[in-house]
Amino acid sequence: MKRITCQAAVQLLLALILHLNLSAQKTGTIQGKVVTSDEQKAAFVNVFIPGTTYGTTTNNDGIFTLRGVPAGQQEISFSLIGLETKTVKLDVNENQLTDAGTIVLTEKLSVLEEAVVVANRLNQFAAKSTEYVAGIPLKNIDNPQSYSSITGALMEEQMVTDLTDAMKSITGGGGYVKSNEGNISVYLRGFRSDAYVKDGMLSFVRVPVDPQNVERMEIIKGPSAVMYGSANNNVSSYGGVLNRVSKKPMEHKSMELSYSTGSWELNRLTADINSPLDSAGKALFRVNGAYHSENSFKDAGMQRDYLFAPSLTYQFNDKLKISLLTEFFHTKRTLTFANGVANTVTAKTWNDLAWDYDKSYWSNAMAGEMSSKTVTGFVEYQISPRIKSTTGLSTAEIDVEANFLRLYFTSDTTVQPWVLQYMPRTAGSIHAKQEFSGDFDLGKLNNKFLAGASYVRVYDRYQRNTGTWIRYDVVDMTTGTSPTYSPDAHQQLADAAGITATRTSYDTYSAYLSDAISFNDYVTFLGGIRYDRNSLDNTFTNGVEGTNGYDLNAFSYKAGLVISPVKDQVSVFGNYMNGYNLVSPGADNTGEQIDWDPEYAKQWEVGTKIDLFEKKLMSTISYYHINIENQVITSNGEQFQNGTNTTSKGVEVELIANPIPGLNFVSGYTHNKAYYDETPEYRMTYSPENLFNFWGSYRVMKGDLKGLGCGLGLNYASETFVNTTNTFGSEAYTVADATVFYDLPKIRFSLKVDNLSDKQYYNPYGQAQKPRNFKIGITYQL
Repeated sequence: MKRITCQAAVQLLLALILHLNLSAQKTGTIQGKVVTSDEQKAAFVNVFIPGTTYGTTTNNDGIFTLRGVPAGQQEISFSLIGLETKTVKLDVNENQLTDAGTIVLTEKLSVLEEAVVVANRLNQFAAKSTEYVAGIPLKNIDNPQSYSSITGALMEEQMVTDLTDAMKSITGGGGYVKSNEGNISVYLRGFRSDAYVKDGMLSFVRVPVDPQNVERMEIIKGPSAVMYGSANNNVSSYGGVLNRVSKKPMEHKSMELSYSTGSWELNRLTADINSPLDSAGKALFRVNGAYHSENSFKDAGMQRDYLFAPSLTYQFNDKLKISLLTEFFHTKRTLTFANGVANTVTAKTWNDLAWDYDKSYWSNAMAGEMSSKTVTGFVEYQISPRIKSTTGLSTAEIDVEANFLRLYFTSDTTVQPWVLQYMPRTAGSIHAKQEFSGDFDLGKLNNKFLAGASYVRVYDRYQRNTGTWIRYDVVDMTTGTSPTYSPDAHQQLADAAGITATRTSYDTYSAYLSDAISFNDYVTFLGGIRYDRNSLDNTFTNGVEGTNGYDLNAFSYKAGLVISPVKDQVSVFGNYMNGYNLVSPGADNTGEQIDWDPEYAKQWEVGTKIDLFEKKLMSTISYYHINIENQVITSNGEQFQNGTNTTSKGVEVELIANPIPGLNFVSGYTHNKAYYDETPEYRMTYSPENLFNFWGSYRVMKGDLKGLGCGLGLNYASETFVNTTNTFGSEAYTVADATVFYDLPKIRFSLKVDNLSDKQYYNPYGQAQKPRNFKIGITYQL
């Protein structure tokens, strides 16, 4: 039956593609760039054919591509509030790319009087145009799913030198931490999600990520299995997906060099160089690099990082384009694991323990080394003006030789260091996908679709101590003493404990379809389905193959409706979608081995989005409800399914505004209630109930002080618990950051102070956060 269903689906897809090719009208594509009169890139400019539905907007670099334009002479208009509207005539040829060149828009001084209209007057924090959420190009206002974006402009203002710092500005998170490997973990809507997606492709990189090659971070909220598969390894969690969008080559020459210094011997040097490789602009090259050196405010702690990220694109013709994106990273640093507490601890929070905030209980001599390499390639082919083929292949791999410290508190005044050793660890992923996307009209209906198939392989090979942890002697924290570490002595302990070599892997074969139907300018329906065949291999332990492998099939879906009472400005939306996780076979209460069904999470969400005054005011307000079903519960050594269910529900409010030229801010509030249905009085672990984030900045736009600016940030998180009985966790905290910057035509000076009140606080993993610290930076642009 499944074979017949799949065959019918393939035949239907092929018939649809054939129909589209036969019925497509004679059209072409227009591409160009828009700048302001002072040669600044003009983002968010409306590009459209008057009197028709053909239109688009420029991206952050002022680039636009308008596809499916009827062949013949066309009038193309360019408009943005504060700039003079301009119309040009272009001859569009069938199945060809028409170059509109560079369009220069002048400022409307009669309206803005003395205001200087340049790119910086636009909403610097609004980047809501993406195809990674639904797989098809939908404006945020027409998308029934919630998502947030942390833009490059925001990260630049905040002087982000660690990707964890960028997470301060997300709405809908449930707290953010550095994962045990130094990567990013965010608790979205009560569930952990890790930053393992890069440019829409799986990139299983369980090591730190340097922010230098990040164009923006996208936070896609809610179960997103249709586009990103299972929640295994926290890739596509029930709360959402973190997608890291990397910097891509651009059509113009540019160079940016930056140096930062600051507290605890911070020294950071970055470079971003972009250049066309030929006069026709078909071959584009860009390289990003970084060196980062920093010590800790504690008595021990260090990191030394290196990043090299070259990328290349080549446009063979108006139909064929290839892209190659690479990233190579190496770090040497001290590493810590999530801390733990014994039942004998009577303290209620990390702050109540008798430990020294400035003491690490660790040693720089135990620093470990990690490296990662990611290579991603895309081949884009415009089959017809209405249909596009995209082929993607991504490989990612890490190598780790490191020791991780976990502090286990045996009482309020004593702690036992536990050390986990990976010597070595090699892990990674391979992701290949083939997608066909289309955009066509059926009468008054507009239909955008994506049909794809993908293959994913994830593997992990590691050696670590038998029994996992090397346990050192208990330390009395009231005496001020610290444990003594020696790499040689520790290796002797590790050898005595023995080494266990483990090898795991799994494969996933997928087919998926996403489709958006716009019935008119006011109503859009988005639907999607996905089928996954997950095949988990037997685990090898010290070369001996186990019998724990299994196959599991899963179906995912999504459905959403958007109604816009005011076109392109106000919409109300609702969605219903699911996600799933893999469940290993186990024995039921009779001892029989059972192949459990997948665990499923189902979400419904309703809300409203606004996009007013040419993107000067944007907001998303939503209420969501997530329920997990088919959980496998272990009790008294027995397992059973359909046990205790989990519920997560809450409200999210995001506001992005540019009320006057030069003033930008982004703010968000989250209220989340996540609990097990049998014990609703207790919150789920690591997820605070209330979160608030704010960042605002002002830049002088005219006069002698033009380019001078300042910014202020606030973050609040309510208490967070680390156990299911809610007896221990992290205290609520409020922290403030501030910055001052001065932009000259080619040079930028920056000063940033984090944690202005010098507050001592801990994240949910029990990791002490940085006290008051500063950074000074200088950037040269050409």
